[in-house]
Amino acid sequence: FSDLAMEDKFPELEELQDCSILKMKKRNLAVINRDIQSCIVANLRNNSQQFKTLKSCFQIARQIGIHVDEDDPECCAGQQLAQNVMKEIDRVKSTSSVKNEMLPLQGKDLWHEWSQHNKEKHRHLNKGDRTYDDYTVEMEHKKDKIRLIQLKKSDPPTTVMKMFMSYLLQHKGLIRDYFLQWLKFLLDERSQQTLPPLLSSYEQLKRNIQKSSEETSDCITEDEEALRKRLAEIKLELNAASLGLEHFFRELSQMYESVMEVPNEVTQDLESKVSCLPALAAELLVAGYPLELMDGDASHVPMTWVKAVLDELQKLLKVAHLFVVSVLGIQSSGKSTLLNTMFGIRFAVSAGRCTRGAFIQLLKMHKGSGPSDYLLVVDTEGLRAPELDSQKMLRHDNEMAAFVIGLANTTIINIKGETPSDIQDILQTSVHAFIRMKKIELNPSCQFVHQNVASVIADTKLKQGKTNLVENLDEMVKYAANQQQVQMKYTVFDQVVSFNVEKDVWYFPSLWKGSPPMVPVNPGYSESSKELKAALIRLTAEKKPKFTIQDFKSQMDKLWVAVLDENFVFSFKNMLEMTVYSELDSKLCQWSHALRTEILKLQTTLENRVYSCDLKDLDTVKTIAIKELKQKVNTLQDDLLQKLVNFCDTSEHADIMINWKAETERSLKYWCQKHQDQTEEYCSTLVHNRRDRESLDKLRTNIYQKIQGPVRHLATMLKGQDMNEEALRKAFNKMWADQKATMKFKQNLVNTVISMEKSIEHTLLEIFGREYESMVTKRMCECDFKSGPKSVNFIEHHITIPKGWWNRFKKAFGSLSETLERYRPAVEQATEVFLEVAEYHLNAVCENARDFNDTLSYQALINVVTEVNSFNETQETFYFTEEYKIDLCIVVGRMALTRFVEMIKKNDPYTILENLREPSYIKFKNQVLKRRMEFRVANSLSFRLREPIKMSVIDCLVPLLKDEVTLHDDRFQSKHCLLYNIMLDLKEKADFKCYSLHLTNVEQSMRNWIQEYTMQYCTAKEDGQTQTRLQVLATSELEKKIKILTNAATDVITTDQMETLKDWIIKFQHNLASSFHLNLKELLEDTDEDQLEEEDEEESMEEDEGVNEPDFEYFVTEFIKEIKSGKEKIASSFSDLHTKMGEWKKRPYAILANDMIGCCKQCPFCKTKCEHINPDHPGDHRVSIHRP
Repeated sequence: FSDLAMEDKFPELEELQDCSILKMKKRNLAVINRDIQSCIVANLRNNSQQFKTLKSCFQIARQIGIHVDEDDPECCAGQQLAQNVMKEIDRVKSTSSVKNEMLPLQGKDLWHEWSQHNKEKHRHLNKGDRTYDDYTVEMEHKKDKIRLIQLKKSDPPTTVMKMFMSYLLQHKGLIRDYFLQWLKFLLDERSQQTLPPLLSSYEQLKRNIQKSSEETSDCITEDEEALRKRLAEIKLELNAASLGLEHFFRELSQMYESVMEVPNEVTQDLESKVSCLPALAAELLVAGYPLELMDGDASHVPMTWVKAVLDELQKLLKVAHLFVVSVLGIQSSGKSTLLNTMFGIRFAVSAGRCTRGAFIQLLKMHKGSGPSDYLLVVDTEGLRAPELDSQKMLRHDNEMAAFVIGLANTTIINIKGETPSDIQDILQTSVHAFIRMKKIELNPSCQFVHQNVASVIADTKLKQGKTNLVENLDEMVKYAANQQQVQMKYTVFDQVVSFNVEKDVWYFPSLWKGSPPMVPVNPGYSESSKELKAALIRLTAEKKPKFTIQDFKSQMDKLWVAVLDENFVFSFKNMLEMTVYSELDSKLCQWSHALRTEILKLQTTLENRVYSCDLKDLDTVKTIAIKELKQKVNTLQDDLLQKLVNFCDTSEHADIMINWKAETERSLKYWCQKHQDQTEEYCSTLVHNRRDRESLDKLRTNIYQKIQGPVRHLATMLKGQDMNEEALRKAFNKMWADQKATMKFKQNLVNTVISMEKSIEHTLLEIFGREYESMVTKRMCECDFKSGPKSVNFIEHHITIPKGWWNRFKKAFGSLSETLERYRPAVEQATEVFLEVAEYHLNAVCENARDFNDTLSYQALINVVTEVNSFNETQETFYFTEEYKIDLCIVVGRMALTRFVEMIKKNDPYTILENLREPSYIKFKNQVLKRRMEFRVANSLSFRLREPIKMSVIDCLVPLLKDEVTLHDDRFQSKHCLLYNIMLDLKEKADFKCYSLHLTNVEQSMRNWIQEYTMQYCTAKEDGQTQTRLQVLATSELEKKIKILTNAATDVITTDQMETLKDWIIKFQHNLASSFHLNLKELLEDTDEDQLEEEDEEESMEEDEGVNEPDFEYFVTEFIKEIKSGKEKIASSFSDLHTKMGEWKKRPYAILANDMIGCCKQCPFCKTKCEHINPDHPGDHRVSIHRP
């Protein structure tokens, strides 16, 4: 110690054990260094010497008067809080279960799955046969479902998260800072203990798999498969065991997003706790803590959370301008170390875990250093991570690179060594993506930093390499601009990403002087970092435009949506791969078009066969056609596969093309099989439709017979009621629904329209290929496909101008927008021509087609694309771009959908059936009116026949009653016997008046007695009978009369041809003339069928045979019903028949009296009546016994 003040402590220090004390006073540095080295060597050689930890030195430091930060109350409090959290974490025994139990919201089945659904919502990679709208709704539903699960797991939060949230919210300042630092230290310490064994196992398994692959290169053995399975399990264990401070903040972000996106299910308590989290994150960001921008595990930006944090940051910083610096490089190339060295920040650099995702950190700039108030630094995870499979790694890295380059004002491209091959590949992909993102105004720049390269020799040694890099990037930009048809806008790399090869390339020496770990830091690294930092500070003053926080938020939102929408460029390693694939994809589109053409010919032939053959031969025709179809498709498939082999083998990039040869072969086989299946289904549809239309023709012909049953039923139901439109419509609708249910048609218009939309969407993707899939998808999602604009709205990206013409126009008109505006009339005129041609083709297609199939939509769209291509070939001043073709095809697709719907409606069985509905209702209504009239006539006729029937029955009852009385009573055997019994009856009655009458007027006395006896006989009831004798006889006779009437009514319609009801009534009356006395003249005058209202000729369909004739069957049926129902009323009138017998035209007792009284001559002596029954009997009068 050189400090004199420490000399007083020497006695105490000498008493300390395991300590070496060296005096520095009056000693030079070389001697001191030698003594220190000797002391260290001696201690290392002493095996009994115990190594000390930093914690064990605390007490020694306190004894010698060194201040220990851990003794500060704020530090102790923060440490205790962190230890509380760690104790709760340590309660989980399995390291791989900590995240699932303590931080459940960011699990693979929740946040990761939500991220995949959100990407799929934009990219539609697994859409299948669903429409864009339906698939988007399905993805949104799945996302909402996951958010709901997250919300349920957030209320209440886990114990660890409760503690973490409460500690952050309750404590401010130093205690919160110490808490976060201690928690970070403890979590890093835990990772250093748990991750190395897993990493070691992972590396060993990779070596074993590589060794196994080399030994058995032809196939994968069971042992190798088991090793791969175990490797995947260790990957999951590594991810689960990796736990850092960022995972806690990630859990907060997911808690916030679930609450914000499912507000209706949130409790007020949880909402109040969560709503303050963005403000907390903004405070920590201002305090210098990193904020996770992109989750590296899920490869997704929690946009709701990040935007909320930026909004709170805006409130804290007010109007602040940002300069955004990002870093990009291969994994473990020292990106975080470089940023930490330049800016003194604290991005994680070790702890057994590399940076995952992207983090931002806010740095306040000194006043006067530039117009920007803050520097926003974006640190990213390393590219080309070995733990990711190759295809997933490509997409992940390309998405990350495009996002951070586009987001920043300048990006540091960190390259470890001299060769930038991997970064160059990623840059090519990112720049191509930027060119495709035409609607986002990006203005990025880049700084190339070569680490581990001595700047002394770099300028001369790597000069040619820099030149080659720029040339390659420029060539890549030209190719991408030509592909996207914006070559007049982009010609060199600098126009997309600002870059100066002379100023923006930096060479850094190695960070260490020698081989780590026992080497010092290289001062040259710090000096180079300082120079780069100064250059960046200068850029803050030069670079425009400057970001406000809201600008940054908006740019981030737009850029991330564009990254999500892009599903082509990010799948390739570099521009060469993309070029080769595009070439192969273009060929695939050509082969697909040729296949479509052949299939169309087959479908046309098939359609003609089905509609020209007899109905009974349909199945045979179908079987033969499908057999021929399979043979033809197999031939086409073999031909296409041979073309593929020839094309791939003769390509100059055959070694690259081999990567997609198998995939393209599967695509060709898929297309052939799909067209075969669709054509077979189309054949079945044609057969079904042919049969359906036969059924419809029969229905159209026999609709009159179909509605007769319901018409009769309704007319019967409405008898005696006022007929109204509502009752008619209700009855008709029921009848129509029942009839419709019996007709099972295969085709359904709603499903067919959906299949049309799907067909048009798939056709667009087929025509434009995978390269423009994202653009087609985006356009289809942006526009209302069913009711969008009927023409193409001209925009800048619809045309491109050849370079020679562009140079001329640039001199004449200046800006690009003014030049393009000059072309507007020509573009609009050409568009009108294209749409007219498309409409002509649509008319021709729909005129010849009977049913819809995918080939129709392909014809409609490929024709318009062909027209635009032909136009481009004849033009010199401008060409239409692929974007224009897509927009034009969407408009034509909308036109085609309308025309196809009209075509299907015209031929759709259900539509034809519906077209029959209203005319059938008019006919139905008219027939109901006719049946009601017929019912009224039947009712009136039956009513008018009641009295004739009754009189006919009475006429028949007179002889019946006379016979009944005379045959069933002995007293009427003779006149003598009758007189005898009359006198006996007089005796029994002992009525003087009756005696007097009999003595003075025997004839009247006999008549009175016979009448009284007859009435008694008629009103008497037989044993077991409820009716009187007269009622029994009347009912029996009534039945006979009713039968005569019904038989006569039926006989009329079966034996005679009649046209009107009048004819029937006249014939009916004639046939009954011998049985009844009928006078139907008044009824005939009332029966006027011509008064019925007929339907309007324009609204009525073709009349069926017999539609205007009366329904005699119904009329007779109703007449018989009415007659039989009237029988009860007639029979009921017989109950008092005896009281009205005196009113009969012929009275049975009077006839019986006339027959029994006979000769009325009296004996001149005793006044006794002559016994002869015949009044005009021959011979003498005779009396058996004279009165005394």
